Amino acid sequence: MIREFREHYQFLSNFHRSWILIPTLEHHYQMAKADFWKEEIRKAEKPGDAKRLGWEFPTAKWNWVRLQVMKDLVRKKFKDPVLRNALIYTGDRELIEGNHWHDNFWGDCDCPPCQKIPGQNHLGKILMSIRKELR
Repeated sequence: MIREFREHYQFLSNFHRSWILIPTLEHHYQMAKADFWKEEIRKAEKPGDAKRLGWEFPTAKWNWVRLQVMKDLVRKKFKDPVLRNALIYTGDRELIEGNHWHDNFWGDCDCPPCQKIPGQNHLGKILMSIRKELR
């Protein structure tokens, strides 16, 4: 099991520098979120609706697509042959995005308040899925 994306496994992190997703996958994920909201605001029927959406980004709709957006970006990141080989080299080990910042959606936070909350580890699951595709 790989429990944290640090040191030798830092390349698994969305904060790792990439020559394909410059400068990082995290930048591209956040830009995709902003683009999604921009398009939702553009499609608003009335100016008042656009204003409301500008204040309250439509997170419910984003939640439907964010997993696919992340999977597409992870797939793109690992087109880099060095990163692809490093991911494949993790073998069959379970990949868990362990953290201390209360992220139990993308990972599994191990801080005392979160220890009773099971992490969904969506990033780890996506990485393992991409690793399987690359084999």
